[in-house]
Amino acid sequence: MLQTIRRIVYLIIFFFCQSVLYGQSENTWKQYEDTSYTNLKDLIYYRPDYVLRISRMRFDITHDYYWKYLEVKALGEIAFYDQALSLAYRIIPEVEKQKNIYVLALLHHEIGQVNYIYGNNEKAKYHYALFKKMVFDIKSYPNCVGALIDEGSIYTHQNQTEKGIVLYKEAYQLAIKHGLSDTYLPYICLASIGYANNISGNYKDALTYYRRAYNYFIHTNRIRNIVIIAAGMANCYKHLSDSQQFLYYSEQALYYSKKMDVTDLMCGTYDDLSEYYRNKGDFKEALRMKDSFMLVYKRRLNSQRIISMNELNTYYDLAKKDLKLTENELALSRKNNIIQKKRNEVLFERNRNRLILFSVVLIGLILLFFAVWGRNRRNRREQSIKHRLLELELKALRAQMNPHFIFNCLSSIQHLFLIHSEMEANLYISKFSILLRSVLEHSKRDTISLQEEMELLTVYSELENMQFNHPFTFRIVTDLSVDPALIDIPPMLLQPFVENAITHGFVNKDVPHDLLLSFYDRDGYLHCIIDDNGIGRDAAKANRRTETSDHQSHGMNITKDRLETLKLRFNLDATMRIIDKKKTDGTSDGTRIEISLMI
Repeated sequence: MLQTIRRIVYLIIFFFCQSVLYGQSENTWKQYEDTSYTNLKDLIYYRPDYVLRISRMRFDITHDYYWKYLEVKALGEIAFYDQALSLAYRIIPEVEKQKNIYVLALLHHEIGQVNYIYGNNEKAKYHYALFKKMVFDIKSYPNCVGALIDEGSIYTHQNQTEKGIVLYKEAYQLAIKHGLSDTYLPYICLASIGYANNISGNYKDALTYYRRAYNYFIHTNRIRNIVIIAAGMANCYKHLSDSQQFLYYSEQALYYSKKMDVTDLMCGTYDDLSEYYRNKGDFKEALRMKDSFMLVYKRRLNSQRIISMNELNTYYDLAKKDLKLTENELALSRKNNIIQKKRNEVLFERNRNRLILFSVVLIGLILLFFAVWGRNRRNRREQSIKHRLLELELKALRAQMNPHFIFNCLSSIQHLFLIHSEMEANLYISKFSILLRSVLEHSKRDTISLQEEMELLTVYSELENMQFNHPFTFRIVTDLSVDPALIDIPPMLLQPFVENAITHGFVNKDVPHDLLLSFYDRDGYLHCIIDDNGIGRDAAKANRRTETSDHQSHGMNITKDRLETLKLRFNLDATMRIIDKKKTDGTSDGTRIEISLMI
C-alpha cells in the first residue's frame, strides 16, 4: 500500500509541474490572459465540472477554440480520458485550419498527458515533442520550460533519472535566460531535480534542490508547492536517518495538506510516521498514526465515491445535453437551409442589379472618355493652328522690319557717295555687308544669343557714326551676373530703339551725345536698358511734324507688336517701359527704355 501511495504522490507532483505552466502571467499570447481565461485555468483543478460547462457555453458564443482546449483539460481532470482524447483529436483539424499554433500546442500537450496516464509512453513522447516544437517555434518561453519538464518527467518515471535531471536543468537555465527568474518556474525546475534525485537515492543532492525551492515557496506562501516539497524532504531525511528533520517536515506536510485537504499526501505521511514510531518502539504513537491514516483513507474513499457519482452525473448531464443539442442542431440546420435558400435568391437578385448598374456606369464612363478625348483632340488641333498663325505673324513682322533697316543703311551709303567720301563709303559698304549678312542669318532663327545681338548693335552704331554729322559715344555694359553667350533673345529686338535714339534723339549738334546699353539679371529676368541723352520724345515729335520727308519710324511699333506676339507664341513674360528723363529745371534729359525678358 505504501508503494501505491508513493506513486500517487509522484503522480500529483508530475501533474502539478505541468499545470503551473499555464498560470504564467508572462504569456506572450495576451488574448488568453484576460480575467475569464486566467480564472478558469486556476479553477480547473478544483471545479473541473464547472469549467467544463462554462467552456462549452463560451465556445458556442465565441467559437474560440481555446475554450475547446479548456473543455479537453476539464475532461482530463474529471478522469474522462477517452472523451478528452476523442474531443482533442476531433478539433485538431479545425485548429490547424485556423493556424492557431498556441491552442494546437496545448491540445498536443493534453493528448500527451492522457497517454502518459494510460502508460503509452511512446505516444506521450510523440505528442510532447510536437508540443515542445510548437512552443519553441512561437517563442512561448514559459511553455518551453514546461515542455522540457514534461520530457524530463517521462524519463524520470522510466528510471532514467540522469536524462530527466539534464532536461530539468536545461529548463531551469531557459527560465533564467528569458527573464522568468521572478516567477515560480525556476523553482519548479529545482523541485523536479530534487524529486529525480529523491527517487534515484541521491538524498543529499535532492535536499540541496528541495531547500532552495522550499524557501521560495514558504516566502511566497504557495501552499500547494509547500505540501509536495515538504513530503519529498521528509522522505529524504527518513532514508538519511535524521529523525528530527524527518518529524519536522512530516509535520509541515501534514499541517499544509490539512489546509488544502490533500488526502493522498496525508495518508502517505501518516503511514510513514506510523512506520517510524513502530521501528522506534513507540507502539502507542504508531497506533495513533495508523488510526489517523485509516480515518483519512476512509474519508478519501468516500470522497472518491462522491466524486465518481458526480462524474457519472456530469457525464449523464453532458450526454443528455449533447442529445438535446443534436436535435436542436438538426432543427436549426433545416431552418438555416431555408434561410440560406432565400438569402441566395436575394443575393442573386442583388448581384444581377449590381451587374446592370455596373454595366450602365461602365458604358457611361467609356462614352465620357471618348467625348473628353475628342474634345482634347480638337483643342490640340485648334491650338496647333493658332500657334502656326502666330508664328506666321511673327515672321511677317520680322520681314517687315528688315526692309526698313536696309532702306536706312542704303540711304546712308548714298549720302556718303553724294559728298564724295569714297573711302568712307567703301568702309561703310564693308561694314554694311557684315551687318547685312548677320541680319539675313538672324532672320532665319527664332532666337539669337545676347552676344550676337550686342555685336550687331556695335556694327550698326559704327555705321551710324560714320554718316552722322556730329558723332556720338556708344557703350555697352553688362553686369557680372550676365553671360551674353548663354542668354537667348529674339533677333533685332533692340536695334529699332537704338536707331530711334540716334535718328530722332541726337539732332542737337551743340552737346555731346551718349548712348548707353546696359544688361543685368535680377530674379530670373534679363533687364535691357537703352539710355540716351537726346532731345527727348516731345521735341522729336515736334521735329517730325516740321519735316517735309514722308519717312515714318515703324521700328518701335513693330517691336511692340513683336513682344505681344512673343507672349502668345512662346508664353514669354516680356514687358517694355519708356521713361522721359528730366533735368532739375524741367527740360528734357533724354529717353530711357527698359525691356524685361524672362530667361
